[in-house]
Amino acid sequence: MLLFPLSLSGQFSIAIAGPSEAEVGIPAQFSYSVVGAPAPGEVYVETRWYVTALNPDGTPAGNINGSSSNPYAVPNAPWFGNATITWGEQDEPVTAKVKVALVYENASGIVQYSKEKEVLINAICPPSISGPTEMQTCCVSPVTYCVSDYCDGNIFNWTVPSGWTYESADGYPCVTVMSNGYMNGQVSCKALTDGFAGGQLFVSLKLRS
Repeated sequence: MLLFPLSLSGQFSIAIAGPSEAEVGIPAQFSYSVVGAPAPGEVYVETRWYVTALNPDGTPAGNINGSSSNPYAVPNAPWFGNATITWGEQDEPVTAKVKVALVYENASGIVQYSKEKEVLINAICPPSISGPTEMQTCCVSPVTYCVSDYCDGNIFNWTVPSGWTYESADGYPCVTVMSNGYMNGQVSCKALTDGFAGGQLFVSLKLRS
């Protein structure tokens, strides 16, 4: 079938409503409405929602109505509709687009009317880490590190050097670290929102006698 992405000189138009900015992991609500009517002989097929913003592997980042399908097709919504879109896996702000396409069919094939809206996707803030930057090798004892300024982060993934141990409660922005007493290293934390990647910050730790 042929595909014609067009509009009919103002006779048929789509408007998208929703935020101009969104944050990784935080659901955002979008809706569309239609003014006018398609050309005579065109029969509605379905509505398709699209998002652009890619993971490092090229797959779509986030989901539409909880689905990873992109486009996400909705039947029986020719005049208005809505979708909940959640973006993820952005380590820095990126401009994405939300697109709504109404698909019709006529005697010649498929006709698609579409509209796009730009959305700035903000990454979760890289957290600030507080805690000592030196430990003594002669008398190893647990030390505590905490993060702050992580926007809407509610999950904290801590990483410590090989051979060190740490304890951290789920959803708690602090960690108790025990070094192995002889190796320098880094403690890092990545703040996430409901499993979507956000910012990351490292703190270097030096051992001293």
